[in-house]
Amino acid sequence: MQRIINPSVTFIKPNRLEIDYIPSVVVDEDLEGLFGMLNSRVQSPDYIRTEEVISFRLSDSDDVVNCICPTSKGEAWVTIGWTSEIRLINRTGVTIKSCFISSDIDFIALDKNELLYVSCRAEKCIRKINQEMEIVESIVFDGFPRGLAITTTGSLLVCLPKSKTYFEYSPAHVNIVRQINPDTSDAINYGESGDLFVYPIRVAMNHYGDICVSDNLRHSVTIFEKSGKINSIYYGQKSTDDLGRESAQNTGRSQLRVSRNNGNEEVISARGSDGDFEEPIISARSGRSSKGTPIARAIPDPETEMSPFDPRGIACDRFGHVLVADYNSNSVHLLDHSGRFLRLLLTDADGMFGPTSIAIDEEGFLWIGGGNATVRVYKYIKADETKKKPMPRK
Repeated sequence: MQRIINPSVTFIKPNRLEIDYIPSVVVDEDLEGLFGMLNSRVQSPDYIRTEEVISFRLSDSDDVVNCICPTSKGEAWVTIGWTSEIRLINRTGVTIKSCFISSDIDFIALDKNELLYVSCRAEKCIRKINQEMEIVESIVFDGFPRGLAITTTGSLLVCLPKSKTYFEYSPAHVNIVRQINPDTSDAINYGESGDLFVYPIRVAMNHYGDICVSDNLRHSVTIFEKSGKINSIYYGQKSTDDLGRESAQNTGRSQLRVSRNNGNEEVISARGSDGDFEEPIISARSGRSSKGTPIARAIPDPETEMSPFDPRGIACDRFGHVLVADYNSNSVHLLDHSGRFLRLLLTDADGMFGPTSIAIDEEGFLWIGGGNATVRVYKYIKADETKKKPMPRK
């Protein structure tokens, strides 16, 4: 069959279709609205219960109990109001003995040999005291020793700010935590770069060997490894609305964001009630970054936020949980070993008033010292759980 082509017909090639992709600009804050978010929940362990055993006042003053240091005999060494006296009391508040060591005692730690280490701010030293209450050694510092802790290896951790109180803090100060080997005098300084702490006031070590520090002016708890690597920084809870319920729903959602402004300053922005991060506010009282620029602290909005997180005493239980006494909000925060908020363990509804010191003795009793020279003792972990082994680090 012959193919016939009509010469009067003109074939036209189709137009070429060109497609370009123009990406949109999406800022980090928009991603949550576009894709949603994964919400992790950290369940508070059910074996942790607080049952008050007794509360008592150690004096008629309105001073705080600034230190509680339990012994192995169900007793505890305490100090009241930064005086020169330390007292040994039992769980009913009876004073067994007392001793005058030095002016302005801030903290007490006890090693495995029952030797006391007492930080004395006025003399810028730590007194080492034997069981006969004799001063056997004085360790002198170039700063003002405050909170103390004995590590699992027997070393001494010391909060060492450059000013006696946080009221006298200056941004020029580089405040550190020092780890000292009492036998060799070898020392490790944490925070020498100036960006780890603002005013470290209390220190503890968990069973993983992580160091937990209450920072009075940064309004935070910093948890870091012995290598200096930071595991987490806890800034407290933002909302006053049912913290226990809200935190269980929003534990995995960051309430604070650290960023840099045009002046290359590290600033902290808080998440507002609408879910977006608010404009950061620079605080006049700040620390320094490793580049010498200020690290701003978040300033609370009195209409939407609770009082600034004011961590004082800090303790770790045998399972790795971190307990923090929050002086401003009359509460005790319970964190997991990595610094994630679990719940408010105790509040003013439980009688908390100006909690300043906190400790757990070998039998699992929780001691809390606060305002009006008051000590409260609680059953903390159920007896049948005390023999369980700590969970491995995740």
